[in-house]
Amino acid sequence: MVNTDGPSVTFETQLVTAGQKPVYHYLYIKRELVVPLGISGVIRRVTCTLNDKVSFACSLMGNAKGAYKISVNKEHRERAGIVPGDICKVTLVGDDSEYGIPVPPELTEVLDQDPVAKKLFESLTNGRRRVIVWHINKAKDTDQRIRHALIILEHVKNNGGDFDDKKLYQELKAGREVR
Repeated sequence: MVNTDGPSVTFETQLVTAGQKPVYHYLYIKRELVVPLGISGVIRRVTCTLNDKVSFACSLMGNAKGAYKISVNKEHRERAGIVPGDICKVTLVGDDSEYGIPVPPELTEVLDQDPVAKKLFESLTNGRRRVIVWHINKAKDTDQRIRHALIILEHVKNNGGDFDDKKLYQELKAGREVR
């Protein structure tokens, strides 16, 4: 479910940790390597593939040295078979989709059937909408994605057009019935 169309670049770089505690793991990328992707401005979304084993949507973060970095979480490191200090193959594909992740058809259908929820959803910032899309995409099957879409959109309606992350998480976890 990640973008594989569009311009791409492939290169090798080292996985490094930041700070004294090995909590954060990054791939540093020279700016000139991503020029073919047409990256500009503050939105620098890409699909990153590590060692041809794992792909994920992410954003190129700027750093003080004029380069970019990508944060790599534990799951992605394990699936790619890399640890700090390893050199890995990286393929980046530019992502010009609206949210950087695909919008599930279940969300589109629920929004089409609930004009009030659709209006509130469209009034949210792109970042808040992306969080909603991400939550629904995490659901493993169609029924669960529909239920999550209903719960989230009802939550947004009950919270004045926004959402409370902690409260929403509890509601999703409980799988409560939508009124």
